[in-house]
Amino acid sequence: MYRKSVFFLLVAGTGILLLYYLFLCYSYPYANTIAWIKEHFDTAYNIASIDQDYFTQFQYTLFWQWATLITLLYWIVVLCLWHKYTQVVLYLSVVKSESILLCENLRKQYHVLTTYQKIAILALYSGALVHHIYYCIEIPFNVDEVFAYNYFVHQSPLVPLFYYPEPNNHILFNLFASVFDLFIHDGCWTMRLPSLLANLCLLTIIFIYLLVRVNFRVALVATICCIISFPTSIYATQGRGYMLMSMWAILAILSFIEWKRSSRKIYLLSYIASSIAGFYTHSTFLYCFTGLFLWEMFYIIKTQNLEFIKTALWTNVLILSIVLLLYSPILAFSGWKALIDNRWIASNQTYFLKMFFVQLLEGLSLLTDVWHKVYILIFFLGLFIGFVFRKFIHLVFIRQLVAFTFFQVVGIILILLILRRLPPLRVWTYLTFWYPITLSVVLYLLSVWIKKQYVFIVLSLCLIISVSLQSIHSYQQNLTSQNGPFSQKFYTSLQRTVDYIFQKNPQKIFVNEHWFQFYLHNQQIKRHLETPYIDMYLPRKEIVYDFVIFSPDMVSHKLPDTFSLQSYRLITEFEGSKIYERIPQQKE
Repeated sequence: MYRKSVFFLLVAGTGILLLYYLFLCYSYPYANTIAWIKEHFDTAYNIASIDQDYFTQFQYTLFWQWATLITLLYWIVVLCLWHKYTQVVLYLSVVKSESILLCENLRKQYHVLTTYQKIAILALYSGALVHHIYYCIEIPFNVDEVFAYNYFVHQSPLVPLFYYPEPNNHILFNLFASVFDLFIHDGCWTMRLPSLLANLCLLTIIFIYLLVRVNFRVALVATICCIISFPTSIYATQGRGYMLMSMWAILAILSFIEWKRSSRKIYLLSYIASSIAGFYTHSTFLYCFTGLFLWEMFYIIKTQNLEFIKTALWTNVLILSIVLLLYSPILAFSGWKALIDNRWIASNQTYFLKMFFVQLLEGLSLLTDVWHKVYILIFFLGLFIGFVFRKFIHLVFIRQLVAFTFFQVVGIILILLILRRLPPLRVWTYLTFWYPITLSVVLYLLSVWIKKQYVFIVLSLCLIISVSLQSIHSYQQNLTSQNGPFSQKFYTSLQRTVDYIFQKNPQKIFVNEHWFQFYLHNQQIKRHLETPYIDMYLPRKEIVYDFVIFSPDMVSHKLPDTFSLQSYRLITEFEGSKIYERIPQQKE
């Protein structure tokens, strides 16, 4: 009776919130809604043009229509399925029982470990923590992190839920980070702690799974490679959603493998939940989901298992329906183009088709810390051969790894050919973890075939040394570059200029260069300042600016006739931008 009351309160509470939300939509006319948004979210990105570029009159009409539809559908579903309450409770009871059994099995697995193995695990996690904290300190606060913190995390949670002006809105990650922002008054650590925690959780998932399915040595080698790899080290510390999405992706993959193997409900529920969370973290989870979907289709065609077909059908429909529901506020408020367009990725179809496979291999080689694209090609050709002759592989888990990797690559190629553009490599960060998992297990299989344990030890040491050397090389190359995304020199120079500006206690600044725009705003947040007033459109003659910062585009063109630089002196240049300070004697 108690459970039924709680269940009823949750369902009714959600329905009442939807009705209240619908009431607000109908109560506020468009003009009042826009005025309220601009008043309460005045520091959000491009908020001044929100009624022109995003939340137009058409989007407003679509918004309340969509709210009406969602509310009606919710109550219809509740009324139609209320009689299935007993089945839902029974399903959850089975999941609870399987969860308890799983935890008990893991506890037994832990107690079987020797003292030396437990010490090795402690050293492994201590090393991972030290390694990632070092990266947190050394890697500069990147412009993408600053942008996400300024305009999503530090804003109200309503902003990432509804507003999608740039692809940097990794929704679920930004919502998690906004919780940390309540307690940590440092933008850099606010953004990076969720990634660090997601990485530690992911390492735990990988280690436990390989420990249970293979053995301790394979789990140790794979986890070490995941820790020291440069791409994982970067995205384990960078305050963006790629590490969180990787965690959901690996959890979805392993849950799918276990569900297909044992048909347990806990793994199916884990697969559904992690897929939904992955999509809601970033829409590029589509690459991972497509690979899993292709694998499902292959399994259905191969086995003709009607029960699996039925379960797979409602599972995928449920996942996509909930994802669409979660994204509906953004689709209704910002429009579908805001979600799918990315102006930072150029679309050149001729160049794409000509260089497609070369760029894909180069990207995968960088992502997996493999020295050259030829070697990664050999690796994937080996997996293709393994997939073709998988029936000769006696260890079922290895067959699953090979099959998923094959369909994952096919899925990536398929989506790329449809979109005709190559995304940033970071959207495939989860493959950075999948590569050492697969390779470690393959090395173990090789040692089993040869029947010599020292073969696995030698090959594993070679793998760890290779990944370490490549990681060190990438670290030095990226941090010592002149203007790369992690260049210490670049960001130190930028921060020094911003600090100089704030030392002068400016009241008004004009800036139309996005680097300085983001970092000046971040300093305002960090110093809890309401001033200076930052103008970001066209300089106006009637305003006395203490500093004027022009982008390279404005520097190369004639300044507007309404503004003159006669009262200003050039203090520095930065990547083609010019920074002017008002001459002190002429300050007003």
